[in-house]
Amino acid sequence: MASVTFPADLGGDGSTVTDDDNASTGLGNGGHRLRFVPALEQTVVMAQTAKTKASEAASSASAASTSESNAAGSASAAGTSETNAAASASAASTSADSASSDAASASTSASSADSDRIDAQAARDAAQTAAASAETDADRAEAAADGLLGRRTVLGMGDGSHDITDGDSGRHYRATPSDLAQMNLAADATLGVTVHAQLRGSGRVAFFAPGGTLRARGGNRHITEADGQITAVKTGASEWSLSGDLDAVVADQRQYRTSAGLAYELANGNTYQVSRIVPA
Repeated sequence: MASVTFPADLGGDGSTVTDDDNASTGLGNGGHRLRFVPALEQTVVMAQTAKTKASEAASSASAASTSESNAAGSASAAGTSETNAAASASAASTSADSASSDAASASTSASSADSDRIDAQAARDAAQTAAASAETDADRAEAAADGLLGRRTVLGMGDGSHDITDGDSGRHYRATPSDLAQMNLAADATLGVTVHAQLRGSGRVAFFAPGGTLRARGGNRHITEADGQITAVKTGASEWSLSGDLDAVVADQRQYRTSAGLAYELANGNTYQVSRIVPA
């Protein structure tokens, strides 16, 4: 699993984005609709932080240069005071004191200017490091998003029967049937195989596990509501589990009938696509 965090000390909000189906951080299972654009916004925020730090560093460097210039002026004034002290014996003591004070001030200013130069350099280095880190995080977030979207194969599905096997794991089906679409979940599929289906029309989508067992909320195995979504996961040797917007179909006389309350078979009497329906 890949993830990226936007640290608060770099300007982010501390949020984390992952490439799985996590309900709080994931981009999968529709999570990109909520988190992809905010992740890009966080990248811009951290880049803005780097820019601000660089601007502050430049201001510090300018202030250091001004302090250094002032120190040079103070040193010059001290030299003048020493010359005047030599020319005027009566004012020598006063001028010497003044010169000593000016020299001390000049030394302090020079030391402060040197410290400011060091701080400015450190700030510039930190700004460059923060900018590089922000760029790296942005690249990782973009790569993670591209990777998730790249693995999300969206297939159209209308009326008719669709067999789901190992090769369909990770796929996202969008059903727009006018009547009923049938998804047959292979009993011999590998454990962990996962598919997602979404009803985009006014028809129905029915799930079957030929020769196996379906576990679902209340024993229901239909999507009947527009934009309803179901995730099917292979959870046992011959068992699939359904989760999501499941519903029962009341008026289903034309194609299906119940048999002993456990199996569904065609209304014409054929035993085609029989599944054991077990409440989750």
